[in-house]
Amino acid sequence: MLINYTLAATLVVGVSALGHNHHRHRHHARKMDVPAANISPREVKIAHTVFINGTTGEKVSDEDAHECLRLGQCYKAGEHTEVTTTTATVSAQSSEPQLPPQDETPPLENSSVEPERILSRPARSAPSTSDSVPPEDSRPAPVSAGVSDENTDSKMSNEISDQNPNDTSKDDPVKDRPEDTPPEHTSDDISHTEPPVVGKSGSRLLGLKCSEFPSAKHKTVPLNWLSKTAPWSSLQNVGTGWNANMPRIEVDGACSACQPGCMCAYACEPGWAETQWPPTHGTKNESIGGLFCNSNGMLELTNPDYGTLCRRSVGNVAIQNRMDHVVSTCRTAYPGDESMVVPAIAEPRSLTELWTPLDTEYISPQGGRTSAHYYVNKPGIGREKACVWASDEKSPIVIGANVDANTQLIFLGIAPNKKTNATLDYNVFISGNITGTKCMYIDGNFYEHNGDSKSPPCPEGCTIKPDGCVTTIKQGGNGTFVYTLEKELIES
Repeated sequence: MLINYTLAATLVVGVSALGHNHHRHRHHARKMDVPAANISPREVKIAHTVFINGTTGEKVSDEDAHECLRLGQCYKAGEHTEVTTTTATVSAQSSEPQLPPQDETPPLENSSVEPERILSRPARSAPSTSDSVPPEDSRPAPVSAGVSDENTDSKMSNEISDQNPNDTSKDDPVKDRPEDTPPEHTSDDISHTEPPVVGKSGSRLLGLKCSEFPSAKHKTVPLNWLSKTAPWSSLQNVGTGWNANMPRIEVDGACSACQPGCMCAYACEPGWAETQWPPTHGTKNESIGGLFCNSNGMLELTNPDYGTLCRRSVGNVAIQNRMDHVVSTCRTAYPGDESMVVPAIAEPRSLTELWTPLDTEYISPQGGRTSAHYYVNKPGIGREKACVWASDEKSPIVIGANVDANTQLIFLGIAPNKKTNATLDYNVFISGNITGTKCMYIDGNFYEHNGDSKSPPCPEGCTIKPDGCVTTIKQGGNGTFVYTLEKELIES
């Protein structure tokens, strides 16, 4: 059985101040050694953090806490203080993680452990003073529910084989599951360093076997809950004869594992996205993405334009969850088999980075520019049930984002998922450096507001938009999708 995805006109978008590809700004780790100082004997109070296993309720030792946190199985319960006597000589050192020198970057490491999830993000840059609004006839049509592949010129369909993973889990909301109760984090816990460079000296080889998954230092995230492709996001069979000079690629269904002849697509952390896809599309206009597993069982890069496995978001966009339950927001694996499996989990009362691409970074098989599509789920549903194949049939709405390469404007959209009549039991607003109309989802309806502060709030002062709506964020500005029970957005 083939599942058809109807495409409507895409969001058109532009460059922001955040780095991407050639426009990177690195935050290098800094190591600051402070001269040692002898300390005379004295009592020292040492605060120890207490961690509790969310499943067993037992205390976790300091030695095991790091691994437990990475798996999302424990949480910070508090601190206790010990008093001890010391005469040690001490030196101070920055707690920032160290990056290896670029000319000494080690080969990729295998990892079967998922990295800690980002729950906050760096301070945003000051917005541009430009208040330009695109002409009405150049404004993008609302993003449609379906896939992350959009075409700006016409509606068309993309067929995806049912050989993709199927989810058999129930869609009932689940509360307080271990995977939905992450450890407490602060911005100090999060590394903002760039991932290491791979594929140097012109080599396409990564130094990893196809049975190995790139480690977390590359910003990759293993999707261990997927039943057929784990830890990869999609597995497409292109044959061992694939090479980058092929005008089109014959896709022969899905692979059962990352094995010779397979394109093995992976996922990146929230706020980052994958860099590897071949330069051509499938013979049936399939989108294809990932690393290539060659005939020797080794992983190869497929996109020489990038020297890392994950790239930063171009737009400064986030999700703010103001509720007390987790909300799973799932991006499509694109380029790839377009299953909605890449998580951007909005934890309770948190801010989560949302990857937003430049619209020219990838051109679809139909010639259209690209944007990111995220399926938004009901509260309390964890990633293991929400971010799986065919979960788009449960998600009531889709949010989209991209940046226009010409105008440098950010476009954010909210649209209905036409595969379901379900509605969310909370509301979604777009806030930030908005220029022009505002877009929101309230009580199951999509509204557009003229942006005039003197106009009454929705629904009185708004226009209903059954097919969704789009908001423009000015060049260099911030945009936030706000998940809330409020019916009128109160800026925080």
